[in-house]
Amino acid sequence: MLIDEILHTAKGIKESFDGGATMKIKEFMAQGVVNFKETSEYTEIFNTRESFTGTKLLAEGETPPVAGAIEGYQVSLTAQRYGLAVEFTENDYQRAKDSTTMVEEILQSKRNALLVDSVNSLLVAGFGILNDAIAGATYLCPDGVALCGTHTWKSTGTTFVNKATVALSSAAVDSALEWAGAMVDAAGHPMPIDLDTIVVKKGSAAAVMAKKLFAVNIAPTAIADINIYEGAFKIVETPYITATNKKFWFMLDSKKGTPLYAGIYKMPAMNDPIKQNSESFRINATGYYKVGINNMPFMFYGSDGTT
Repeated sequence: MLIDEILHTAKGIKESFDGGATMKIKEFMAQGVVNFKETSEYTEIFNTRESFTGTKLLAEGETPPVAGAIEGYQVSLTAQRYGLAVEFTENDYQRAKDSTTMVEEILQSKRNALLVDSVNSLLVAGFGILNDAIAGATYLCPDGVALCGTHTWKSTGTTFVNKATVALSSAAVDSALEWAGAMVDAAGHPMPIDLDTIVVKKGSAAAVMAKKLFAVNIAPTAIADINIYEGAFKIVETPYITATNKKFWFMLDSKKGTPLYAGIYKMPAMNDPIKQNSESFRINATGYYKVGINNMPFMFYGSDGTT
């Protein structure tokens, strides 16, 4: 029977959908800009650490003191449910007739569209923090400020600014590196940041400039053409920065982690087909994830590129 064939095929495409969704998302886990991470915790609580103190000159035989960790803000992120569905309609029945091949083609086409949109929704949400990095309309740091702005250490009330307005250029990179070298923690201890990654909108003028600044194996034609930053930074060119924000550019020290967090409690997965009163079969795909900024962005620098 055609209904049995639909159910059998739906089971097969569920396996390929689930595996495909996991594989696609894991491709982004290594880029280091957004921390896409699988987690078994529905609600996660993060405590920011602002400094360590207590190192002292020891007398002979004196026991070293235990380091005092200066705690900062607490952040709680809870998973939310996301989903989309496709239907194998009565019209699809008529198109398929008794053809097993047609059933597979129709369901596979719907699965492919569902897979693309389900995975894309997570990536849009994760990288969406960058689009909100200046305005802070949706995503705020633990201190209640946009990703790029004037930030306040909770323990001491001292501040640091990780926002610029200049377009990407060699001079702008110089300024970013000077900022990184002058960074101190909440207690005023030197905390140099080694910026090693730049993030730009795919295909934008900022992306072109990044390649000019950081490209490797380009021979200079004059002394002034020598690129002192050749190969110094990893370029992450992402389509998930919107066209509206195409002048945005960011730099970060990936070795110190990223404050952009996307915790995946349940990978996007297809559920069993459900027979509807309309004679169609509905197949839902759902996932659970949480997106937010879970640490102070002391390792993150950004500009809206407006000047």
